[in-house]
Amino acid sequence: MVAVNLMGWNEILMYIIETVLKLIVAVAIPYGFNILRKKLQNDTQIKYLGKFEKLVTDAVNEVQQTYVSNLKAKDMFDKEAQLEALAKVKTIVLNTMNDRMQEIVIDAVGDFDTYMRSLIESEVFKIKTNNKAVLAIESATETGA
Repeated sequence: MVAVNLMGWNEILMYIIETVLKLIVAVAIPYGFNILRKKLQNDTQIKYLGKFEKLVTDAVNEVQQTYVSNLKAKDMFDKEAQLEALAKVKTIVLNTMNDRMQEIVIDAVGDFDTYMRSLIESEVFKIKTNNKAVLAIESATETGA
């Protein structure tokens, strides 16, 4: 009688363990796929955001070299010219990028225009800072410091 009870308990225990393991596997596999899917999505977003940032940087540098520097040399770079330079950068960026990149950037950051403008302003600030550093170095070398 004791052997029958032990065998019954062993079967019950094995059934419980098997059920719990199946439940764990049933929950863990979709969870693992979700983590993998998010990682792939994040990797794609990171890749495209990097490409977008480089695109903006290249566009700002192009406009700086072909438009802004010429107007500054003639002392004609006023507020209107600044707005024109901004419009030129935006046009270059929008004409160069594809729809997929724009979709991914919007998905990642939300407001595309605000993000693009902040990248443009950041790049312009870098250019201004670098130009001031170059001017300071040139001034120091001219005075013999």
